[in-house]
Amino acid sequence: MKIDTIDEAVSAEQALASATRARQRLAARAAELRAQAEPPEDQAFPVEALVLNPTRPTADPLFLLGGMGPVAGLDGFELAVRRFGDTRCIVLLQACDTPDRTVAVRAGRGSTSWRQVTMALDAALERGLDLIESTEKPTTWLVLCNSAHAFLPDAIARFDARRPERSRRLRWISIVDAAARMAAARGGRALLAATTGARLSGVYAQAFAERGLALAEPDEPAQAELMRAIYQGVKGFDEAATLEAGAAFFRRMRDAHPRVNAAIAGCTETPAIIEGLRAKGPRDLRDYLATLEIIEPMTAALARV
Repeated sequence: MKIDTIDEAVSAEQALASATRARQRLAARAAELRAQAEPPEDQAFPVEALVLNPTRPTADPLFLLGGMGPVAGLDGFELAVRRFGDTRCIVLLQACDTPDRTVAVRAGRGSTSWRQVTMALDAALERGLDLIESTEKPTTWLVLCNSAHAFLPDAIARFDARRPERSRRLRWISIVDAAARMAAARGGRALLAATTGARLSGVYAQAFAERGLALAEPDEPAQAELMRAIYQGVKGFDEAATLEAGAAFFRRMRDAHPRVNAAIAGCTETPAIIEGLRAKGPRDLRDYLATLEIIEPMTAALARV
C-alpha cells in the first residue's frame, strides 16, 4: 500500500489543523470528480495518514482505520483527538483503496471480491500499525466503516496467522457492537440508516438479534435514497443532494416505521446527513429528527476505548 500523504503532528491542536487541511484536499478532489462527471467512490480518493504523536503520551496508542469513506475517517480522527487530546498516539489511515464492500457482500463469502477486501483490510492493519512509534504497547484499533465489519473476522484471522506476536498486543473494538450495546441500554426500537453492504451483510441485524432488540430496516426505495445521500451527497461534497436524498430517506422511514425512538447511524457518513437535515432540512423532518435519539457507532466505540 502506497500512502500519498503522511501528515504528522505533536499536539492535538496541530492534529486538528492537519484534519482541516485533509478535508480541504478531499473537497478539492470531489470537485474534480464532479467536473469530470465521475462518481465520488472511495477508491477515487488518495490513501493518506494523519498521525498525532504527542511528546509525552500517558495512554496506549489508538489506531483508526478509515477511508471508507474518507470524510468519515476524518470525522473519527477529529472526535478521537478532541476526546483524548495529547494523552496518546492516534493514527488514522485513510485506506481509500480498499475494494468496494457492497460488491463483495453481494458476491458472498469465498468469492474473489470477498477475499480482496479481506486482504486489503489485513494489509491496511499492518500498514497503519507501522505508523505507531511504539509497537511494544498494547494498541486499541477501530475500523470506521460499518460494512467492513462483515469482513473483519476473516481479516483478523489472516493477520493473526501472519503476525501472531503483533496480534496479541491488539484490542479491537467493534463500532457495530458498541452501537448495539448503547441501543440495548436505551431500550425501545431503532431504525437502521446504513449502507447497502452493511444491511445485506446482516452485521447490525445479528448484533441486535443477539440482544433481543427490534430493528426497523429500510425497503429498497428508502435504501436507494440513503445511498444517494451518502455517495452523491456526503462523498461528493454536494449539500443539495445530501439534503434532498436524506429527506426522502427519513420521510419514508418515518411513514413506514412510526414507532421508533432512535436511529442507528450505521454508515459513518450518516451523521453528516442528519446534521445537515437538522440545520437546513424541511421543518417537518427537523421536528421528526428531534424525537429520535441518534446512536453514532463511532462515538459509542470511542467511549469504550
